[in-house]
Amino acid sequence: MRQKTGGRKAKTPNKTTSEMRAVFNQLLSNNLDGIQDILDQLEPMQKLTIIMKISEFVLPKLQSTQMEVAVTDKIHSFIQWGDERIPI
Repeated sequence: MRQKTGGRKAKTPNKTTSEMRAVFNQLLSNNLDGIQDILDQLEPMQKLTIIMKISEFVLPKLQSTQMEVAVTDKIHSFIQWGDERIPI
């Protein structure tokens, strides 16, 4: 495998993406009243859809997390009836 030379370092944000995100945030901030007027005219489901789509440009996306679980011991189930244990 070739060693990486040049380019951005790992986890360094893309400058263009950061700049565009800032421009979009400013655009939204400058038009909040107009956006609210439009949202007020929509049905609840339409309103939610638009808010979710706009949020993709403003809020960072969270990465999903996966977890693996290995069961190493058996689980023994029983019913306690007085002094007697009945396996189930």
